[in-house]
Amino acid sequence: MTKAMKVFTYIMMVGALCCLFCYSKEKEDAPTGATFNKTFVTGYLTPESIVISKMNSGIKITFKGDLITSGRSFDALSIYYNDLSYNRYTIDGPRTAINDSIYPLAELI
Repeated sequence: MTKAMKVFTYIMMVGALCCLFCYSKEKEDAPTGATFNKTFVTGYLTPESIVISKMNSGIKITFKGDLITSGRSFDALSIYYNDLSYNRYTIDGPRTAINDSIYPLAELI
């Protein structure tokens, strides 16, 4: 067997093993309890009021208002904030973003 034949045989064997590995790899299943999210942010809060209270050695800021979690408004906000390519299963809790109407609230403080 010539050296070229040995190299060719080696390359073919490595290629065959790589193909076998790729095809035998099972599809990754979603974790139990996971939900599919097309976006990273799962809700947008449009604040209508802000409550500031004292806590131990700091302050607590609470925003109150409408929470948008689906529909055309949610899709429009996802496009506005460029949250378009998450497409994953997740078991994390809600991930809420504050809509940019927060700026008018800052004037009230």
